[in-house]
Amino acid sequence: MYLDGGGIRGYSSLLILQRIMKRIAQIETTQMDDVHHSSADYPWGELSGARANNNQSEQDRFRPCHYFDYIAGTSTGGLSAIMLGRLRMSVSQALANYERFGNDVFGKARLWHGTSPFWYPRPKYSTTKTETTIKAMITEQLGLEPWDAKEELFMTNEDQTRWCARGLDIPRLGDHRGADMSRIYEVARATSAAPSYFDPIEIKGSVHFDGAIRANNPSCKVITEVWYKENYRVPALFLSIGTGKYIRVDDGKNTDRPGAFQSLVKTDHRYKLGRRQTITSLFNMATDLVKQMTNAEEAVEPWKVLCEDVHRRGRQGNPIGRIEPWWHRLNVKNTRRAIAMDEWIPRKSRRDQKGGDETLQHITSITNEYLDREGVRDEINRIASALVEKRRARVKTEHWERFALKVSYPYHPDDHQHPQQFDTREELRTYLERQHRSNIPLSPRAMHEELNKSRQVLRWY
Repeated sequence: MYLDGGGIRGYSSLLILQRIMKRIAQIETTQMDDVHHSSADYPWGELSGARANNNQSEQDRFRPCHYFDYIAGTSTGGLSAIMLGRLRMSVSQALANYERFGNDVFGKARLWHGTSPFWYPRPKYSTTKTETTIKAMITEQLGLEPWDAKEELFMTNEDQTRWCARGLDIPRLGDHRGADMSRIYEVARATSAAPSYFDPIEIKGSVHFDGAIRANNPSCKVITEVWYKENYRVPALFLSIGTGKYIRVDDGKNTDRPGAFQSLVKTDHRYKLGRRQTITSLFNMATDLVKQMTNAEEAVEPWKVLCEDVHRRGRQGNPIGRIEPWWHRLNVKNTRRAIAMDEWIPRKSRRDQKGGDETLQHITSITNEYLDREGVRDEINRIASALVEKRRARVKTEHWERFALKVSYPYHPDDHQHPQQFDTREELRTYLERQHRSNIPLSPRAMHEELNKSRQVLRWY
């Protein structure tokens, strides 16, 4: 899954994903099979995800990290990828943290900054407030002390959903020499460090900015990296979610504006760079650059073409007839009004008004209108069905336990030997088989009971 950048508009992406997870929950709990109570359930052990978390809502028991092998994103999509992938949040938790980020950061802009009437050469938002908010999310979700949460690494766990939050020059998926060895909050800062809004961050001697500077939707790079990493296997599903595209209704007054880079070589009546360089022309250039930086749709068509090419090459060029696309793009078309990346009315003093209510209500309204369209509902049903089918095919394998939960297998021998610590069920089974090789081998039932006795669920996500 890939999530676009777009500031607070990323709330729309999460609402779309929430609708998908809601449909997944409906399928899992109504079209029953052997294991359906929660996306973390599997056929062995006395403690299942559902029984261990009766206090959780139905939707929170079905999390994206249990259905997607990879979650990637840029800018605000990078923050979502960290929350959903690395921190293994439910979508409702991620939405709540978007609101927190809006109140703690976007709702507290500096009075003096580079884009304010009272110009001052510094970003619009405080680095200290941004890092404090991000660290608080990590602390609460991982259940760590603040200092330990600050030092927690971004490192990918190959046994679970892999994630990638793209900042400028942040390495590729699964590159343990780069982003993986950085702290979570550092990568979160790097992927969201949009110029003029936030300070860049230095990580291991390199300065990192928001990845949207280079591409707000590098989905082509993501699908290529995943394809290589999976040994050229055709993906079962690739989902790309946008943050909304504003379509201005033609009122007869619209005029096409040249791109900022084109203006550098043209003598334009607005920019006038061929004759004189004015403050107005510089402002117009900056405006166009921001628009290009936040435009994710231009990458969609090349991405679709690349997905089709991956499909054909994965089939070794064999005739395959009509392709049933496994790639899906969901993005709200907004014709009401444009939403700024940091549009947020600060929290009101009155108790009945929360900060950013107007923005979130507008995003929710246009997103729900989009999701209620018949064609979109059908596509969401296809996506959810494919994800459930994939999970059910894998849930009976022992690898699923490690994928869905944080577990451990401490083993305490009865003969006063030192306790042994194993990370997976398979490792402990191999050890027991080796220990009993010269004696009477354990029966399948005895082995099963011994494994279950050692099993510890350290955390259900």
